Amino acid sequence: MQKLIFPAVRFFLLLLWSSSHVYCQENKKKLMCEPIDDDYPLATLARGRPGKRGAAGPKGDKGENGIRGVVDYTEMNRRIDQAIVDMDVKFQKEIAQYKKQIEKYETNTRLLNLLKKGLCPVLHNEKCFVLITDESRMDLTQSREKCQSLDGQPANIYDREHFEKIVPLLRGKIFIGHTYTHIWTGMTVDTKTRRTYLTSDRKAPYSRWYPGRPYTVTLSYVGIHIDANPSSQHQGIFDEVPSYKLLGVLCEIQV
Repeated sequence: MQKLIFPAVRFFLLLLWSSSHVYCQENKKKLMCEPIDDDYPLATLARGRPGKRGAAGPKGDKGENGIRGVVDYTEMNRRIDQAIVDMDVKFQKEIAQYKKQIEKYETNTRLLNLLKKGLCPVLHNEKCFVLITDESRMDLTQSREKCQSLDGQPANIYDREHFEKIVPLLRGKIFIGHTYTHIWTGMTVDTKTRRTYLTSDRKAPYSRWYPGRPYTVTLSYVGIHIDANPSSQHQGIFDEVPSYKLLGVLCEIQV
């Protein structure tokens, strides 16, 4: 009996492997099967609408309880503290960035307002330089007060390019009937060494002296003398006492 069954089973499996459709019928108490040519594979046939979902099966048995965990509160607190520190550092960086953006915006707004009011005839290294003149003249203390009224201070001369920007401004403000002008700056001079210093006490990187100056140790403050004639040699910075009255002051406004 087994000898008859196993060959039949093998033949049936072979048919299933070689064809997706098999037709079987009983003939004289024997099961006869043969493959059917499939002109319409199952994959190409349209599927019908799915039926109604069946009822849920019975709930399974409850699983075994796991091993109870051990919490390392020291490590957990350390991680929480570190997370707080990291967040605070990030927050401080963002605040610093916002401050820079606000300061930049305020600087741009202030510069724009100065330009609109004509109070920034010379712009150099993010600073406005404004000339205030007075034919009745002013000493160094009065010149400082004039600059403070513009939220500035008596100016420095930072380099040769800056000096060459300032000269036309001064020459254009020479009073009628005068052949020159001279104005206060905020710089000082060590007459022993002939070194000129900025208001920050840093050595001035550029100094063009008026011929013959400085000439005495008692004159420690600096002014600028500009001649109406551009080719004249009598132009440059000079040393002076603070009580001497000059025709104006060059103010420096940080923007």
